[in-house]
Order: sequence, then structure tokens, then C-alpha cells
Amino acid sequence: MIRRYAPVAAAMNDFYWDVFGTSRTTPYPSGKIEHAMSTLR
Repeated sequence: MIRRYAPVAAAMNDFYWDVFGTSRTTPYPSGKIEHAMSTLR
């Protein structure tokens, strides 16, 4: 399960770091999330 959802978790983790560490106007990475979700088996 961890291996399956790791790409999604990594994309969300990067997003959260940017939102809370860099800029609150960081755009949501919908393209990255959709791509990561499409690779799930």
C-alpha cells in the first residue's frame, strides 16, 4: 500500500511544504496529483 500511494503522497507533501513554507498562494498541483493517481494499479 505504501508503494502504491507514494507518488501521490510525495506530490501532496511538496505542495504542503510550499504552502506553509514558501507562499500561501502556491497553486494546487492538480496535474501532478492526477498523473500520480492515473499510475495506481
